Amino acid sequence: MTTSYNFDYDAHRRFLKLTLSGLWDRATLDAFQREAAALLSKVEKASRGDRSGRILIDVRGYAVQSQEIADEVSVFIPTYGVLAERIAVIWSQSTLQKMQMRRLLASDKVHFVMSEEEALAWLFEVPLAKAS
Repeated sequence: MTTSYNFDYDAHRRFLKLTLSGLWDRATLDAFQREAAALLSKVEKASRGDRSGRILIDVRGYAVQSQEIADEVSVFIPTYGVLAERIAVIWSQSTLQKMQMRRLLASDKVHFVMSEEEALAWLFEVPLAKAS
């Protein structure tokens, strides 16, 4: 299993797709944190306080991590989540992974799905107008 991460940011749509894979070590985590901080800085400057972003996190190839790594990666959601209105997580069939992801990504902005199509549909659906 390849250990990696990928940030794909579309500034026009205010959409970040983050793909995580493999079993991470400290070096991978450190590199991830540096790149994530640089991206956050760029997004914050461009957004000018706009909190309507969307985040898609694909963890289908992401192994169940050590407690230390999992806890530090989970900081991503509250840190970056302030810039997003919705966060979709595509997860695998692994029961252990689901347990870890639910614990680490507890937020009312987060929705767990099984496919990218389902994630995109939820992220970009048009909300119903509220009745007056």
